[in-house]
Amino acid sequence: MVPYANVVLLPAGTINLQETWILPADTRIIGEGSALTTIQPCTTTVCGGQAFSGPDMIDMGSSAICLGSNCQAVLIEHLGLNGGNVDGTNGIVNSSSQELSYVSDVSFTNIPGTALAVETINAVNSGPYSKLTMSNVGTCVNLNNTYGTRGIHGLTCAPATSSTAGVLVDGGNNTIEDVSISGTTSQDGILVGANLAAPNNVLFNVHGSTLKNVVHISALSTDTSVLGVTNLSGINTIEDDLTSPQTLLTDPTLAMYIVGEQVFSGVVTRFTTSPSFPTWLVGPNPGTSSCSIGSLYSATSGTSGTLFGCRGSSGTGSWHMIN
Repeated sequence: MVPYANVVLLPAGTINLQETWILPADTRIIGEGSALTTIQPCTTTVCGGQAFSGPDMIDMGSSAICLGSNCQAVLIEHLGLNGGNVDGTNGIVNSSSQELSYVSDVSFTNIPGTALAVETINAVNSGPYSKLTMSNVGTCVNLNNTYGTRGIHGLTCAPATSSTAGVLVDGGNNTIEDVSISGTTSQDGILVGANLAAPNNVLFNVHGSTLKNVVHISALSTDTSVLGVTNLSGINTIEDDLTSPQTLLTDPTLAMYIVGEQVFSGVVTRFTTSPSFPTWLVGPNPGTSSCSIGSLYSATSGTSGTLFGCRGSSGTGSWHMIN
């Protein structure tokens, strides 16, 4: 059991902040529930002329109060943050808390900036960030230049219409799973490698609706694995800018899309279960069925060979025996 030096139990109701609440190491903040305990910025009317100074509502530690910029064991649970649409306001920012630090069962609403920002190497090993609900926020989650978190596990995200993406992944070795994102057809659901290199990330069980791309893999991303993605009503399920030409998948459901590193200019390693792009199939025999040029087929029965390749002069070809 973790010995938290500071345990703060917040009652049901509204708590107004005049300035950023900076949590020191070994601190646990527990509300009555995400719909019962609400933290919001002060307004001059409510707080006797004192407006919220911001920009962050809650900081998980800071370099000024943490030894080696590491405030361990900072927990935030069972409460809601309502930014009141105050310009420039962010929700929870972690740039200084590592081991034993996490956020769970928190709702975020009306936050013009970023609802949850996990930033820099000083947030390594933090998380998981779980059971998060976000609506009308600038960006739901920004993993900004941070590597090796314990991931985002359970997120419902509805960003503001002005947002470019619901989730920004600008770091590596992170997992994002059990995510539902709804937006507009000018937005990305999850954008991997928006501004910085983003290697070795895994996205699992992602549902998107009314989006331009449920998952957008930029040219700054490498070794990205997408497992189980659903496009309910948007344009593209996946946009991959690493491949040349650019890959756009519109499959309503997709079990797997994995893209590796660049082998040489314009060539990357890739595997997908989508029948619209080259893949490796297994079955009794390909017969005369059409196929995506470049695909392979391993036949498990028959006497005419076991390995077939798909070739042709346009996007759709036919099977030809290799051996």
